[in-house]
Amino acid sequence: MTYKVFLVYLLLGVYQVSLAQDGLLVKRTTGPIKIDGHLDDSNWQAASMANNFKLVFLSDSGSARARTEVRVLRDERFLYIGAELYSADSGGTKKVVVSSLKRDFPFFENDLFGVVVNPSNDKLNGYAFNVNAAGVQEESQIFNGDSFDITWDQKWFAEVHQQQQKWTVEIAIPFKSLRFKSGQDQWSINFVRIDNRINEYSSWVFTPRNLGIGHMAYTRPLLWESSPTASGNQHALIPSLTSAFQQNYGNEKKMDFKVTPSLDAKISVTSSLALDLTANPDFSQVEVDAAQANLTRFELYFPERRQFFIENNDLFTDFGSDDFFSSPSRPFYTRRIGLALNPVNGSYEQVRILAGARLSGRAGKNQRIGLMSVQTASQTIASSSEEAEQFVPGQNYTVGVYQQRVHGRSNVTGIFVNRQAFGNAADQRFRVANKDYNRVAGLDYNLLSTDGKWYGKIFHHSSFTGGVKRNGYEAKQNSHGSFFRYTSRNFQAFAGHTFVGRDYNPETGFAPRTDFLNFRSSLRYYIYPKRQNGRINNFSPTIYYSAYLDPNNHQTDRTVMLANTLRFRNRSSIQLSLYDEWIRLLADFDPSRSGAAPLKAGTYYHYRYLETAYQSDNTKSLFYSLNINTGGYFNGQRHSVSGNINYKVQPWGIFSVNYRYTYLKLPHPQVNNRIWVFGPRADISFSRSLFLTTLVQYNGLSSNVNFFAKLQWRYRPLSDLFIVYQDNHNSKDDLIKTRSAAVKLVYWF
Repeated sequence: MTYKVFLVYLLLGVYQVSLAQDGLLVKRTTGPIKIDGHLDDSNWQAASMANNFKLVFLSDSGSARARTEVRVLRDERFLYIGAELYSADSGGTKKVVVSSLKRDFPFFENDLFGVVVNPSNDKLNGYAFNVNAAGVQEESQIFNGDSFDITWDQKWFAEVHQQQQKWTVEIAIPFKSLRFKSGQDQWSINFVRIDNRINEYSSWVFTPRNLGIGHMAYTRPLLWESSPTASGNQHALIPSLTSAFQQNYGNEKKMDFKVTPSLDAKISVTSSLALDLTANPDFSQVEVDAAQANLTRFELYFPERRQFFIENNDLFTDFGSDDFFSSPSRPFYTRRIGLALNPVNGSYEQVRILAGARLSGRAGKNQRIGLMSVQTASQTIASSSEEAEQFVPGQNYTVGVYQQRVHGRSNVTGIFVNRQAFGNAADQRFRVANKDYNRVAGLDYNLLSTDGKWYGKIFHHSSFTGGVKRNGYEAKQNSHGSFFRYTSRNFQAFAGHTFVGRDYNPETGFAPRTDFLNFRSSLRYYIYPKRQNGRINNFSPTIYYSAYLDPNNHQTDRTVMLANTLRFRNRSSIQLSLYDEWIRLLADFDPSRSGAAPLKAGTYYHYRYLETAYQSDNTKSLFYSLNINTGGYFNGQRHSVSGNINYKVQPWGIFSVNYRYTYLKLPHPQVNNRIWVFGPRADISFSRSLFLTTLVQYNGLSSNVNFFAKLQWRYRPLSDLFIVYQDNHNSKDDLIKTRSAAVKLVYWF
């Protein structure tokens, strides 16, 4: 009998060892764990441990110099993670690097410990929880395996404790903060560490450095002694109250003061499917977009910052061309919602959102769904007191998405977008405007290999616009495209195409250019010097080619780029690029952007220019970037200098200046132009709960000076008090255009 018992225990021991080799076993605690950064709780001694971290940068061969040991536990409510992060220098004399006390800190500028967790084990969608050496938290939602959305916010807990030879961290992630199904006995996980004192990135699971630290294709199993139960009935109410005044001096209106109550709700429909609701939302705390001088012929793209649109945002917006070099063709762009075009001055103005609902998440093991509907109000807008007010009908924006994983990490995803107008100028009643609609339907195939080397997309979308006819039929125009990228340690190859038809019109999407066929490709080769202690980490010669054709297959644009990038071991880099451009204008275009005589449609231009870009080591207190562009520009010359200068007062804040100066030298009848874009900024952390952001932006192209200031007090997790002030001046006469101030209180129940 004793022999049999011994044999059973021996087999269990072998099983435990095999689990430790292949993954990490999560044991239950015997009691609650206090999150204080001290790993002195007896529970930690019995926990499974992950160690022997692998290098990701400077090199991806060998073990990390800085020793890291991680332990995991669980109880009914939390996944606990404890880590000991040892100093690589024997005396522990080098101070940890902490750039900010503000939540969602710059990732690579901090000494940090992070957790990448994939509850569905699909190696695609998951979460990252990072803690810097001062105990400041940063969380991200991950999609496509390597895309991190840091605007996602969730409630979790972390504390650190500093010692001379190491620092320790304790993390408690509530299961209710994660979307997963009950009964799943295997997740995926990885742990990452950045130690800027020795310029080292490392992770528990080996990750090729060309893919980047935290890539979800490189995780190990997280195994449960007993799988956690998903919290399917967890809900949160988030009321807010905003008091604000706004003055539009151009309209010569009196001060507009209003008190806006808002209510948001997060409801767990199932353990992995979330419903977000919003009523009368106010986004006064959202930071202004960075000023840009648009010297191109097309619209610029700006990121989404409004919290309602953030969670699972990839489900709705990751359609169409999204590679770096492509001409975009996206059927859905959330920034269109809540904006209306003022036909008087051609600018977009904010309109009030009445309510919205958003269902998103995992519907099965291999299925994800998304459904969103947002209603805006009818209102009138005008650019000045002399102009007649323009009626803008209310709009309903509804989007449906279904995603099916087909093999490995790949998936097929369908989308339907509908914009429908309500109301009319006569009575403004809530009624459907039958012919005022725009719809887009599309299908995307997303290829993602299990090892992360292959990434690609094939898509086809069609738009339908009410009242638009062609040959007696409703106009239906298409957009389609494809791209494929292969990345290995030494080689990256890319090829793709995009077609956008003449009448393709995604009004709630982003397609700044239509009626073209584009082909593009690039080759990049990474060379790593054999001398491991030299100054250069790698250099990568690159060639890129792109051509645009019109419907008659005549070339309208061509770009050839030759470049080489040197990356140094201290994380600075320099890139030298030579561009050869050929353009045939399809519409009149003023290259000076000054309102002078335009270049005529049908004329063509061939020119070359040189671009140099330098980025210094951003872990230093003083770091900067410098970009110089000089050479041809249509029928003249362009010379520009741009970049930023930053100074960190660790860990209290960062002071920076963004700048861009462009000199356009053009022959008669065009005119020369000098354009400045200038923006000093201060991000100050008084503590881990009180922050101040101030920003001044001067844009010479629009003759506008913008001042923005936001004081944020996080008085409890995810609950904030905001005080925001903003104004816009005309830089030519220093007259105020608009001025606003708001106080917003948010409480998370």
